[in-house]
Amino acid sequence: IGQTQIQERSRILRELEQYTRDAHFRERVCQAYGYRCAITGKQLSLIDAAHILPVSAGGPDEVRNGICLSPTMHRAFDNALIFLDTDCILRLNEKKLEALEAQNRGRGMDQIKPYLGDQIHLPDREENQPHPDYIREANERRLI
Repeated sequence: IGQTQIQERSRILRELEQYTRDAHFRERVCQAYGYRCAITGKQLSLIDAAHILPVSAGGPDEVRNGICLSPTMHRAFDNALIFLDTDCILRLNEKKLEALEAQNRGRGMDQIKPYLGDQIHLPDREENQPHPDYIREANERRLI
């Protein structure tokens, strides 16, 4: 077996391990949230398991670092348009909204505004609820 084949096998194994890890994380988070968006409460099988503190920033694949979100809310969360405070209240990042509006890309806020200032729908079991340390570190990294 040549070096190229070994490297290719290693890459495939890493990708398979990542995919399996992601699937387990998604299932555990979605189950904890009752397969509904933590913000909207909608349960349409159109949900994602989002990391509060991204894996790229050292966030672990554990339920307390996850939140179940619809794809739109997931993108808004990942792009720091919306964020959680340590009491799990949904907040708006005014600076991010101003930047979007300056680019004439601020439309669609009517989908988000009704949920601002409210606590998200939390898992029933406290040990599955977002950990304040992950929220705090994620907000620091996003400069919120």
